[in-house]
Amino acid sequence: MAANRTYPWQEAGIRPQKIREDRILAEVHATGGDSRRISDLFGLSIEGTNRYLGALEHPDLTSPGTPHPRPLTP
Repeated sequence: MAANRTYPWQEAGIRPQKIREDRILAEVHATGGDSRRISDLFGLSIEGTNRYLGALEHPDLTSPGTPHPRPLTP
């Protein structure tokens, strides 16, 4: 069998940009909205980071009574 350059996301019909957006949003939730960490990790501008941070408290993505994790402060 010959090697090829087919990746799992190609077979599923998912675009790489959607995977990246999913990972960024997951990190936003995991860090509780640590903008510096998100910006550094993904190489985003402040404006780009703020766009993703807006999803943290979006009413369609939150459950009533479920607090969001916040980063630890010294």
